[in-house]
Amino acid sequence: MRGDIILGLIEAITNADDAYAAQPGKILIKVSAKGPDGDWTVSVSDRACGIPAADVMKKLISTGERTSGYEHGERKRGNRGRGAKDLAIFGGVKFESICGRDAIVVKADRNGQILENTRQKSSEAFKKDIGVTKSGTRVTILCRKNIARKQFDSLKRQLQNAVALRRIMENPDRTVILSYPDREETVRFVAPKAVKTVYDGAIEVNSYHEAKLKLYVASEPFNEDSDVYRLGGIVITSGPACHESTLFGSENHPYANRLFGWLEFDAVDELTRELDDLEERDEDPPDSNPFPIISRIRNGLEKTHPAYRALRAAVRPIVDEYLKSAADSAGASAHETSETQRRSELTAREVVKWTIEQEQEIDTLLAEPGIRRPAFEIIPTTRVLEHGQRASFTVRARADVTNGKAATVEIDVDQDPADAIADLPRSVELPAVSLDDDFSQASLRVEAGFGTGSALIAAKLLLDGKTSGHTAEVIVSVVEPVELPKASPPGDFEFASREYSVATGRERRLLLLAPANIVQEIGTDVILSCSDQKAVKLREYRIELERVAEGWFEADVTIEGIQHGGDAQITATTPNKRLHASAHVVVRDARGPRLEIRIEDIPGAHRAVWEETKDLIVVRVNATHPAARRYFGPAPDFQFQNRLPARMMVAEAVADVALQQALNKEAERLPAGALDIDALQAKRSRKLQELLPRLHRAQVSDADWDRDSKLHESAPEQVTA
Repeated sequence: MRGDIILGLIEAITNADDAYAAQPGKILIKVSAKGPDGDWTVSVSDRACGIPAADVMKKLISTGERTSGYEHGERKRGNRGRGAKDLAIFGGVKFESICGRDAIVVKADRNGQILENTRQKSSEAFKKDIGVTKSGTRVTILCRKNIARKQFDSLKRQLQNAVALRRIMENPDRTVILSYPDREETVRFVAPKAVKTVYDGAIEVNSYHEAKLKLYVASEPFNEDSDVYRLGGIVITSGPACHESTLFGSENHPYANRLFGWLEFDAVDELTRELDDLEERDEDPPDSNPFPIISRIRNGLEKTHPAYRALRAAVRPIVDEYLKSAADSAGASAHETSETQRRSELTAREVVKWTIEQEQEIDTLLAEPGIRRPAFEIIPTTRVLEHGQRASFTVRARADVTNGKAATVEIDVDQDPADAIADLPRSVELPAVSLDDDFSQASLRVEAGFGTGSALIAAKLLLDGKTSGHTAEVIVSVVEPVELPKASPPGDFEFASREYSVATGRERRLLLLAPANIVQEIGTDVILSCSDQKAVKLREYRIELERVAEGWFEADVTIEGIQHGGDAQITATTPNKRLHASAHVVVRDARGPRLEIRIEDIPGAHRAVWEETKDLIVVRVNATHPAARRYFGPAPDFQFQNRLPARMMVAEAVADVALQQALNKEAERLPAGALDIDALQAKRSRKLQELLPRLHRAQVSDADWDRDSKLHESAPEQVTA
């Protein structure tokens, strides 16, 4: 399970789905709040057939039994489970089930030891408790405090995109509901929007019968950071099971990050049953099926199995043909900018994946015994704000310092000029926490004034109303905005922008504007519509404009991204249909930030500039830098941009600025003095060693390098005296 609750939920959800077989039904995933000691639970319930009391030993307690019906050819998943022991690893597991007149309860501790195994008569009270009407099962995973309890949106997104749950999440006969104490929603997979079909048909797989491949090109590139829950790639299936998503080694090709599809390969089930039957008869396996093709550790199929190798050999030429065609098409254009953009997309994806890895590395580092957060701190320690801009800082104190009790933080400010900070609370309250928690924290909200200068914000921790001796500081620099906000009211009934993007599984608010004179004529009532509800979901269909200033009215339009790559037109109109306003929305990937790389003529000494906003990160590579100009060619055409030297310069410049950002974020989160200058240089060298090869491969594929090497080998040798 590798400590990931998603893998535990995949196990429980697929078991619930198998219990229903072909019958329609509901699966409820219920996540509890954290208890006083930090522990929490997550349960998976179904209203299927339940577990017969006579099968409890084989299905839940024994290890490696063939009990699902898969072994007899039923359309179920089967891979010789470990009973209750797998799910128990998070802290413990409890099975409650009703089958006929019998009700059973089985409980195991985190080591898989059975603590309870009881059988009783079914009762209405027991049915009500586990949420069934006739029969069914509830599996409750007991999670220790060190098992991350994911936020609702994060868990919903990961479940709906989990490769192993793909068939379940798209099945119209299966309703999966995710429930938190304060929120409940249906979870469903929506396939990415396809703009082209690459292949749709059967393929021969050596002596392993045929497979059926459906391969598409998505309208938007994928930004994947995990093989467990990803949208891109080809999902290999057999029966109801989804084993993995792969491009068989083509993942790093510049044109591969829009490919997705399905590969039905039922030979996986035949090979699994064959091997299990031979093992039970104590017979030797054949060379065509020497070991299990399904990985025992739930990470897909075994890549060295002869059947997998045959499958790869059959599918890879189809993928390679598309990739070559896509590259040739881009290269044939008058300006090779599209090819550069594709490489930039791949490079951006690698930067995002690496950035996520760095965040995880910092989290791991902070959990190590040798690294302790300061007793009291404000994060971040510095901030630049524009006139009138608001920002939040995190004020935190270690739980052992506050002894778990509530505490008060006194706030003071020394600013020059006096109007640099317009609004700042005089105190902040830290809540009481469990002593098992790492720290208590609260938000400190600051609003910049219209004076250009700096402010030193000082915080003092009070315990039981007395000074504790712990202090923290933050420096805020207030600057003039690059573009001052438009003071004049809107000229028409319109959205603030004509174009918006929203991440899959995330909500976003669009701003609708209307001048006061129009509102006087039409009223404040607004009717909303969406051109494609499968791509974008409206939270409300009727809203009301509210006055925000003397000259105009505003309203928030809340949408949710549903289909990756999908797009829709959001239209607002008045009840009498006299006025219309519209905005175009595109749904993009939710994992990690959206990042774009652009090659530009940038004044100044920077090789690259990192510009980050709430919705987008833009890395601008300076193609006119003195060290880069000769490799790109003169602006604005940069006619050498597709040559290998220019592409390697892009990789170097992007790596440099991405590393700088990562180290800055790490410095904000780690205690002051955790890294000295020598350690910092060593860390920089190590991280460059990790990142640079990835970006070089994104810009210069192995095929590009081989082709370039052959050109140099065939050229006559030049000798200079």
